Amino acid sequence: MATNPQLQKVIVDSLGTVPAASVFHHDRNLADAGLRTVGGRGRGGAQMTAADAAAELLVCVASPSVKDTVKVYNRYKSLLPHDPLRADELYATLPEVSAVLMRKHTFIDLLTAFVESAISGTLREHLTNRTPSPVEIVHAKALKFQFIGPHPMVDVKIPLIPQQSGISGRYADAGPANYDPATIEAWSRKLAKKNGPIGDLDEIRIFSGVTLLAVGDVLRKK
Repeated sequence: MATNPQLQKVIVDSLGTVPAASVFHHDRNLADAGLRTVGGRGRGGAQMTAADAAAELLVCVASPSVKDTVKVYNRYKSLLPHDPLRADELYATLPEVSAVLMRKHTFIDLLTAFVESAISGTLREHLTNRTPSPVEIVHAKALKFQFIGPHPMVDVKIPLIPQQSGISGRYADAGPANYDPATIEAWSRKLAKKNGPIGDLDEIRIFSGVTLLAVGDVLRKK
């Protein structure tokens, strides 16, 4: 497993456009809010888990401002599957991910499962069809997590290498129970209370399997 500074470094190096200072402050905000493992310093510091890595990836991608770390984490972590991903397509090659898809889950559960699969090695095997491949990075790039904000949504695209195809799904806030005007108005007020004031401008930020593989490699090291 990796210490916190090692996790921060691999996220900075892999994402490329998020400054080290931003990753550091996001991480500190998560720790202060009790949202990642804490304890010790240096080589004797706390060992980071798949859940820690998933939380840090989420906020570093979805929150351009370090002032909003916890608010953005809470916006995205509980998003629910819409147009759900099909677990049966992944049962044989991504067991950690398939197990999550077969039960009631949220987006942070899915992202944590992908980190676990990167640690165990099943993600790399899935992306290479269990055969070392010179185009591994191309396959890894095809696994995409597209964050849409500030109206929180995440689109997930998973390549199926042997079939030369893929599956996709969306994670978003739960919709209204029905579409009568009173229900929609109450649902809108509930979302506004959860997410706060949001303007009309949307942003899209994407990371791929390349970052997940790098994080998994670091967390796997003894």
